Parts: sequence; structure tokens; C-alpha cells
Amino acid sequence: MSLYTISNLNKLPAVKIPAGLKIEVCSDATMLSTLGNTTIEEVLKRLSNDHLAFVAYINRQPAGFGWMARGKARIGELNHEFILPKKNRYLWNFRTLAEYRGLGIYPALLQYILSYLLLIVILYITSFYSSNY
Repeated sequence: MSLYTISNLNKLPAVKIPAGLKIEVCSDATMLSTLGNTTIEEVLKRLSNDHLAFVAYINRQPAGFGWMARGKARIGELNHEFILPKKNRYLWNFRTLAEYRGLGIYPALLQYILSYLLLIVILYITSFYSSNY
């Protein structure tokens, strides 16, 4: 497991965005269970533990996904559960469907999530600043 720190001072590198790509946060347990080859119960457990799923679509078809844990996370392969410190996130369980591999979906998805995190930090700082002055 690699640990990284990112802030709004970091400039993310440019990545090639595949044609027809759209990424969004998804809470559709049926679709996420199908994409991730897991049970609906497992997806609902992840969502109830404050995890976010991001799904990448190519021309409106699901092409890949990744999860972001907030709060509590578990690494099943290591049978290890941990609590994330406040404002920390754990990115995990990324997959690009076989027919979409080689298009650059994973780097674009990761870039999107990092930009999403930076936006949250900026919004938090802005809201903290405006509520205190």
C-alpha cells in the first residue's frame, strides 16, 4: 500500500482523456455489484461505511470503476481493518473492464478522483474561512 499526500498546492499532471469518457459518483448497488463481481450486500456495506464509488463510462457504457474509503476501510487480502484519520482517504478496488483496457481509463479515473478530492479541500477551506470571518 502506497501513501501519498496531496493538497490544493499540487498541480496534477495532464492525462489523455479517452473519447466519450464520463465519470461520476455512483450509488447504484446492482450495477456496482455486477461491475465488481461482488454481492449487493457487500456494495451496500461499503456505501454504508461512507465509501464512494466512481464509475467511468465510455459512450454511456460502464467501462471501469474505483472506490474511495472515508472513515473505516478494510484490506480483505490482508484481513486488516483500519480507521482513516479525519480528511484522509483510501483509494482501492480499481478495475477497467477487459474490452476497455488500453484506452487510458484508469489514469483518467484516478485524475478525476484526485481533482474531486482537491475540490473538497478547497470548498472546506473556503467554507471554514467564510464561517470564521
